[in-house]
Amino acid sequence: MYAIIKVGVEKHTDTLLVPAAALVKEKTANFLFTLANGKAVRNAIKAGFNDNVNVEILEGVAESARVILPGKLTLTPDQAVTEAR
Repeated sequence: MYAIIKVGVEKHTDTLLVPAAALVKEKTANFLFTLANGKAVRNAIKAGFNDNVNVEILEGVAESARVILPGKLTLTPDQAVTEAR
């Protein structure tokens, strides 16, 4: 037995994507930490599509922002951060 299936997929163009590991969830809010003047800045964001690899950012952070990937660390606003490249 065979079947032919067509799956419709949304296409989002000109979107801002960040790694899903950068997303911080607290209750019903989503945040990203960005780097500014050597410190972590907490930014409330509105997230769109999330495929657990990347998250679409609809609003709350500029395209030019340096997003911090906290990993297993807990960051706090204004915490000193050293940039690694």
